[in-house]
Amino acid sequence: MFFAGLTWFSGITAIFLLLLLALFFIIRIFSDYRLKPYLKRSMWATTFLCIIFFIGSFLFHLPNYSSNGSIKESATYAISDNIIQINESESDFLDDGHTISLGNVVANRNGLFGDNIVVNLYKSDESQVRIEKEISASGNSRSEAKKIAGNTSISENINGNIISIPEVYRISKGNKYRGQRVTYSIYIPKNKEVEIDKNMYWTIWKNEFKREKNKK
Repeated sequence: MFFAGLTWFSGITAIFLLLLLALFFIIRIFSDYRLKPYLKRSMWATTFLCIIFFIGSFLFHLPNYSSNGSIKESATYAISDNIIQINESESDFLDDGHTISLGNVVANRNGLFGDNIVVNLYKSDESQVRIEKEISASGNSRSEAKKIAGNTSISENINGNIISIPEVYRISKGNKYRGQRVTYSIYIPKNKEVEIDKNMYWTIWKNEFKREKNKK
């Protein structure tokens, strides 16, 4: 995480300083204001160092994403209701005042959390609801990637006709973030109707149910 944080910090800092230098250049064109030489030199030197740190940490971190692996789970549920509701469940682990953002994940004393979760809804000829979950990750090798994927925690909940998908997955302390992604493929009998919570708008990528009803 140190090198991942260094990559993000150095990259963002370099971009910010370059934009700031461009702004001062524009101001110089349209006014008599001149940036003091020592400040200008310091800004250019800091920008150069940030670019060096960004390239170095990026190249160091790159092998950790050289291979991909995934684990899959599947389960079936007998839901008699004619309407299936797809909801998003909030995570109690995020209720921490010391949460910080680290690029694609956030961190607090409970661990690391990511929201790269995708849900696809398919019509099925089966009589039961089938939920397939795939957790994918990257690593130095395929076996390491599968191990990292296996250390990612996320559990859906089925309560009556309500299918609740967590808003984030959790990476416990001591485990690594390597671009984890969770994909839910939910196969629902085609004679059912589907209601989708409005909070799931960005999570659901594919929905084969034309008579979809969005909950308000």
